[in-house]
Amino acid sequence: MKKNILVAIVFGLALAGCGKDNVFTNDVATVRFVNTSPGAPALTIQVDTIDQATGVAYRGSSLPLNVRPGTRAIRARVANVLPVGTFTTFVTLPSETFESKKAYTYFTYDVPPTPTAGPLKTLRLRDDLTVTPLNTVRLRFIPLSPAAAPSDVTFLRNAPTGPSDSVTISNLSYVGNSPSQAALDNIAKYVSLTGPGTITVKMKNAGTQVVTFSATYTVSIGGINQGILTVFSSGGVTGFPLGFGIYRDQP
Repeated sequence: MKKNILVAIVFGLALAGCGKDNVFTNDVATVRFVNTSPGAPALTIQVDTIDQATGVAYRGSSLPLNVRPGTRAIRARVANVLPVGTFTTFVTLPSETFESKKAYTYFTYDVPPTPTAGPLKTLRLRDDLTVTPLNTVRLRFIPLSPAAAPSDVTFLRNAPTGPSDSVTISNLSYVGNSPSQAALDNIAKYVSLTGPGTITVKMKNAGTQVVTFSATYTVSIGGINQGILTVFSSGGVTGFPLGFGIYRDQP
């Protein structure tokens, strides 16, 4: 009897193995969503009607999300208190194309026409997430404050010992309502600083040393500066002062 039972179990497993195999793959795109819209609520991000990230608040970002290559529908929405089970949609992008093993960042930006209804402007950057060399930080600055004048942005490495160094991106202007792909590719570029120390970001009126906003960030992990950082400006409108947000890609 025991032998017959064992044969039946083995036979059943063999039949189960005749079905479709589970396939695990890294054939995906990586997508991040950042909310830089003053007055906008915390957003839920959907890809093809499935919730992928929740609670993306002002100056906050989602974690990187894996998205299947091809054409996908993107929405950002908020659950209404009443009627229960209804939603307000702030972003609708019905046909977004993603390539395998590529990285993208979406930003909502500008002030929503009405805080409870939207819609929100969006832009999409194509990200270069090539691994940085040891003790090197790659940085970029995305100008998303509608009230900010054209600015020079300086990244200063505050070395714990020895000389500090810096790099400046000149004459950055607010991205506007409908930036071209060429303009987006330009602001998506990174600059590099090598060596230990904190990073101070200074936003100055273009062609001057007048600082309109400044912030210092500790970027080391295990005592080593390495990784990819995006700093963005937002605010500068009534009730929402000018400031920076930051998120990190790698490590």
